[in-house]
Amino acid sequence: MQICNDVMPVLLFDVIFFCERLKMFFRRKRQSKTRILSDLVKKTSDTGNIFIDINNDLGVAVESGADEWPPELLMVYGYSRRAAVAALYVQGFVENDLY
Repeated sequence: MQICNDVMPVLLFDVIFFCERLKMFFRRKRQSKTRILSDLVKKTSDTGNIFIDINNDLGVAVESGADEWPPELLMVYGYSRRAAVAALYVQGFVENDLY
């Protein structure tokens, strides 16, 4: 059986859409006691550069009480801070030795 070239993209779109809907349906719900980084970091900086704001907000959050953070959250913090500083390095705001 030959499928027309006009129908094939529509069928492909339907299959992709159906798979995305299934993933949304079967996605595990976040447990209420699970903490994520955005629960602990408050948006306070407003310098006009989003990456400077992220870096400053992460710094304030870790200074105010990172002792009780779980190790997984500290790892997320580290990667987030590194990504923000990498973006600042690409934009020329920080030097290579700081990155």
